Amino acid sequence: MPNATNCGVNPVLALELDRNGSVTKKTMKLDREAQLTNSLLQGLYPGIHVATVDVPTEPLDPCEQAMVEQALTRIEIHGNRTDEDIAKLRSMR
Repeated sequence: MPNATNCGVNPVLALELDRNGSVTKKTMKLDREAQLTNSLLQGLYPGIHVATVDVPTEPLDPCEQAMVEQALTRIEIHGNRTDEDIAKLRSMR
């Protein structure tokens, strides 16, 4: 297994999705929970990038729910589509 102690700070990207399907970047403190340094995930997949996505918790009407669901399927970060990355991880098992 790769050595996870030499990875440096690898922050977790925080995103927020509103009821209209708009994605915005949130600022996150660089505390232990917001980085992957010395984590099992970083050890198993060196160089992995992780994002959290906050979704609306209030009740949505059917149209808003559809917009949020659609937005989740097409999130793109630095030119990488999340669905393609998930497929790569699944194939690595």
